[in-house]
Amino acid sequence: MTASGIFCKKRTDGFRPVKTTLFFFMVVALFMFSGCGGGQGQSPGPDNPDAKVKNPGAVNSPPPRYDEDANIRVSKRKYVPKEVWDVEGTPNQEKERMYLGKALEKDPDNPEILFLLGFNNLEANRQDEALSYFKKAIEKKPDYKVAYQNLADLYLRKKDYSEAEKTVESGLKYFSNDPSLVNSMVQIKLERDGDSKGAEKIILSAMKDKSSDPRLNFALAQIYFEQDENEKGMKLLEDSVKNFPLYPNSYILLAEKYRDEKKDPNSGIKLLNKIIELVPSYSDSYMALGDLYLDKGEYRKAEAQYTLCLSKNPDSPGEIYIQTGKAYLGMNRPAGAIRNFRRALELKQGNEDDPIELEALLGIAKAHILKGNQTEAENALKEAASKKKNNPSVTLVKADLLYSQKKYDEALKLLQSVKSGKDEEDDDNIVWEKHWRMARICKKTGRTDMAEKYLKEAVKEAPPYKKELIENSVE
Repeated sequence: MTASGIFCKKRTDGFRPVKTTLFFFMVVALFMFSGCGGGQGQSPGPDNPDAKVKNPGAVNSPPPRYDEDANIRVSKRKYVPKEVWDVEGTPNQEKERMYLGKALEKDPDNPEILFLLGFNNLEANRQDEALSYFKKAIEKKPDYKVAYQNLADLYLRKKDYSEAEKTVESGLKYFSNDPSLVNSMVQIKLERDGDSKGAEKIILSAMKDKSSDPRLNFALAQIYFEQDENEKGMKLLEDSVKNFPLYPNSYILLAEKYRDEKKDPNSGIKLLNKIIELVPSYSDSYMALGDLYLDKGEYRKAEAQYTLCLSKNPDSPGEIYIQTGKAYLGMNRPAGAIRNFRRALELKQGNEDDPIELEALLGIAKAHILKGNQTEAENALKEAASKKKNNPSVTLVKADLLYSQKKYDEALKLLQSVKSGKDEEDDDNIVWEKHWRMARICKKTGRTDMAEKYLKEAVKEAPPYKKELIENSVE
């Protein structure tokens, strides 16, 4: 996966439909790596299915056609000592960068090393340095596919659509209808032009040449979901799972849709367990499975899957630590939650709109409330409020703090100020979480009738699979 960590999308308590900009940023990330393919040999990918993959340490050898995110880690190991990359957790990026720099000194024209330095800097959110290295890699090797893919992705992050379009067009001259480059063009069409029908035409045109590529089927399904053609998108994914059984991303998105559209997370869990059995090295499958368990309130199972995700991909973005922190909160283990939320803050993208930062700060506040550390909770809430004013999620956690201080009337009044209607800026959970908190306060203060009313509202607004969890969680 790319170093962006946009899942992903703003991934909060699992995959959710998001606005077009974030939605298709995720598409590019899911399509990115078909192998480094630098001057020192070609990594496996859709265009080189017969290449051999050496066992990359703790990560299982992936099927060469679909499990593409391990290929960059494999390539790094030609230049970086084992003691640097063979570690638990996230490798030391500075040490890795140092060894790659030494390798470049010995071979300054090596495009693979230039690319790996670009990717290392991208992971460290050093965007300008990454941009420079990707450009140099292309200068040394004009037909360097993965360098075009990452450079286009980086320009898209910076919302420099003109340069992104130029990069994609240059790459497509060498790699006609490459799925990743095609999807970068799709994202440009959507973000800059707001034209989902035009994006669909681009994908359909590419599919005429690469009809057997599951990545294009996956992208088309996402466009259908963006157009609210959910049945059409789900049918395409179900066919893709049958026809391309080793392509994990179709399983992941289909599992989300089973949960959100069919209200059936258990079928999604079965689907994800199937792809994990088929492709055990693909880290995102574990994260998606953890998200489904988290949604169901099965926190230990969720935490176990997030741990497996990190073991498969130590370079996972900050979002995995957000989700792990939530699992620790659910298990009433605030110290572990704080540790993970702080790690997420260390890995945030560094821009004002990064949702990771807000979620991490709110998670830290919740954990300190559990521990009874009111001053630390207040400090985290103040910082969260400074990042995004009038955010309903911040208000909910402020109410939690007041509740912990036994200021029940103040907490209730604050919750009543939270807007009840959903809009694009509201988290899907805001409405039911508000009513659940109000039910808890009313029950605590002996207002039984009001508690029952608010609890019914919470159950009505929440997803069906959360109903039992909500009903049993009011003190």
